[in-house]
Formats: sequence, structure tokens, C-alpha cells
Amino acid sequence: METWKEELDNLAKCPPIGSPEWFTCIPSIQATAARQLVAERVPVVVQPKTDTDTPSFLILFEGTNFIAGGFDDKSAAMRFAENWNRSKV
Repeated sequence: METWKEELDNLAKCPPIGSPEWFTCIPSIQATAARQLVAERVPVVVQPKTDTDTPSFLILFEGTNFIAGGFDDKSAAMRFAENWNRSKV
């Protein structure tokens, strides 16, 4: 379980999907795809990253391999995904 400080640090590393800060984290070559996924409100899923020795979890837009974020803590990844999937933005 993360402390509030760790959670805040994770959010700073991975701002909410669709926010101006989130778009600055997206490589320019993927900006058009990112804007389309956000505009279409494509849900995200949490997927364990399998090519690492430490546990980490990727946030992927459903049905794609587009990474929307990543976390070391599964519960943080789940909250991040739930926030996007519930939002009406």
C-alpha cells in the first residue's frame, strides 16, 4: 500500500489521462493517436509488465498497445485506470 507521498509522486509522474500535463508526456509522433483515443473516450485496462524483474503495471487503452501510463504499485495503477474509466471529460 502506498503512502500519500508515494501516491502524489506517482501522480506527478503520470498525470491524469487527457490532461495538458499528460499530453506533454506523449511523444509527438503519437500525439494524434493519443488525442483520438482521448476524444473517443476509449477505456483503459491494467496489464502487468512481464519483461521486468520488478513488479510494474502498464495502463493500456483497451484493444490497443498504446501505453497511457505505468506504475510500480498495482493499486495505484487500478485507481489511475478507474479514474479515467469513470471520468466524463
